[in-house]
Amino acid sequence: MDLNSLTKIIDNDTGAIVIQNPNFFGCLEDVYKIKKIILKFPDCKFIAVVNPITLALLKPPSDYGVDITVGDGQVLGSSLSLGGPYLGFLATKNEFLKHMPGRIVSKTVDLKNNMHTY
Repeated sequence: MDLNSLTKIIDNDTGAIVIQNPNFFGCLEDVYKIKKIILKFPDCKFIAVVNPITLALLKPPSDYGVDITVGDGQVLGSSLSLGGPYLGFLATKNEFLKHMPGRIVSKTVDLKNNMHTY
């Protein structure tokens, strides 16, 4: 990511900055500098798309202050289930849990009107 360009284009109307780490070219982004730029805009969220295998070697996204982390499990070698999609994952700070869809986290009600907390 070109940090000079990021500094020029980010403003108070920016909702989120999404990075892929490692990126498409296999390079690691300077996540600490990116976070420092984002901190100047308190309403801007920091989202990281990560490869789960790299998390064994790299610092976890929580160490560099991301708000939301997402990724997919294709690299883990899981096969497709009945032609369906690969597994995915989503993690967020506790302060954003209530904003996540109820079918993913928090509470949901089944057909028998039983409440389930996840």
